[in-house]
Amino acid sequence: MKRRTLFALPVISLALLLTACGGSSSNSSSSGNSSSSSQEKTTEVYTTKVTSIKVMPDDSDWKITGTTDAPDGAKIAVTQLSDDPLDMENSCEGIDGEDGTGNASWPKVKNGKFTALVDPIELVDDPDNYTKVGYTQKAAVVAISNYSKSWPDGLTSKAAKAINKANPKTVKFTLSSSQVKYIDSLDDDDSSDKSSSSSSSSSSSSSSKTKNYRTDVSYDSLARDPKTYKGEYLQYTGEVMQVLEDDSYTDLRIAVNGNYDDVLYVELDNSILHGKRILEDDLVTVKGVSAGIISYKATSGTKISIPGLEATEITDSGTAPDDYGE
Repeated sequence: MKRRTLFALPVISLALLLTACGGSSSNSSSSGNSSSSSQEKTTEVYTTKVTSIKVMPDDSDWKITGTTDAPDGAKIAVTQLSDDPLDMENSCEGIDGEDGTGNASWPKVKNGKFTALVDPIELVDDPDNYTKVGYTQKAAVVAISNYSKSWPDGLTSKAAKAINKANPKTVKFTLSSSQVKYIDSLDDDDSSDKSSSSSSSSSSSSSSKTKNYRTDVSYDSLARDPKTYKGEYLQYTGEVMQVLEDDSYTDLRIAVNGNYDDVLYVELDNSILHGKRILEDDLVTVKGVSAGIISYKATSGTKISIPGLEATEITDSGTAPDDYGE
């Protein structure tokens, strides 16, 4: 009996030791998983303030800029709000592939600011509406942090629910005549050549670069009947009276043919300047889409309304001759 008792003691002790070690290991593992789980970051939705919405030259996209309290790296999403998360899709992308690959990617927050391109076809998502000049679509513009999905994956149902829960204010996106014309031109290209998507894309790109800009519309005609020419591709030459610049856009007031009574307001994206600047007194030839009448306030507080042009091309010939316009 003693011999059996003595023999059993180390076995029991060994069993107890193994149980203790196993329990300790299990508890340690559980503790580690709990710690890892607690460190996982949850997706958060931040509201934004859109400060500018402009139509890109030779394209149908809206270019938006804005500010937000979201941290650096948060992804910007633009979507219609819906009670059904499955109906909510992202309609924006970064500028020239912000992921460094040149491919479409999420626009991201940097130093509290962001810039994004919004596709009207994706946002409106209805052929009966995205071919109507002046049609307005409301959409939420939000920033999403700790969101790991790539741009092609879009918004998950969980992310869409989080956006709805944040209850963001919506922004109005209004279709311009140049956007509708561009979208119509895509339809024309598709119907004329359906052999392949690449040939259609090439045709569309070629079409946008070979537009015929009218030179027969006088300033007087444009000023008197702006509705008739709104959306038309026009060309004017004149002397720069004033330059207003920011990081993304440049606005000019031009004296057409040197006549300071015939002032044209020109809006252009800085991308078409290729790093150069337009200066006052320069002689320029500008091509673009008639924007109807542009109104602004003079320093005296007086409201001034003049014809406007959304520039797609500009040629700067340097300082205008002293006798230009005489």
